[in-house]
Amino acid sequence: MCLDFYDHPDEVHRILGELAELYTRVNETVLEVIPPFENGYSTRMHLWTPGKAITPQNDISTIVSPKTYEEFALPWDRKIIERFDYHSYHLHAPEHHIYELLADIEPLTALQVTLDFTPGGFGLEDMIPNLRRVLSKKPVVLVCLDFEQAERCLEALPRAGLCLTLAPQFTTDPDDVEHIRPEYIEWLEKHCQ
Repeated sequence: MCLDFYDHPDEVHRILGELAELYTRVNETVLEVIPPFENGYSTRMHLWTPGKAITPQNDISTIVSPKTYEEFALPWDRKIIERFDYHSYHLHAPEHHIYELLADIEPLTALQVTLDFTPGGFGLEDMIPNLRRVLSKKPVVLVCLDFEQAERCLEALPRAGLCLTLAPQFTTDPDDVEHIRPEYIEWLEKHCQ
């Protein structure tokens, strides 16, 4: 696919346009049959909004340059976002190079970023300046995978527009949840006064 950006750019643009339209139509159809909750809706990332909401994402952006993303994917992401009232655009840490491009989309509601780093790759300290710039434009929901990461974000980032989510374990096992619950409560009491 990455080679197709260079070898067949017109075809890639056409296919991405078709996929963006399909994604939009599927979301519109699904939202028509979902009843509102408390006069609003929730995104896939569990953010309640006062209107219909979606959670776009573009994980393939981790392997393309900002220039390639801006040329091929950003126009379609923009069209998708413009068709809905509310959004929490889901991203991962390795997609840091497109955060600001997305934050410049006026109607975009918020970015939701999971801080999952790859060994030897870009780290949290490298991302802090980028996250500050994005927070000056859009609300950001950060999913921190451990308490140390959450504390560093609270120290380094402005609170305005920042929502911090702790997810030290991706588990649905009730025993695991019960095990970490006291740690969550202790951490919240310490940091959220």
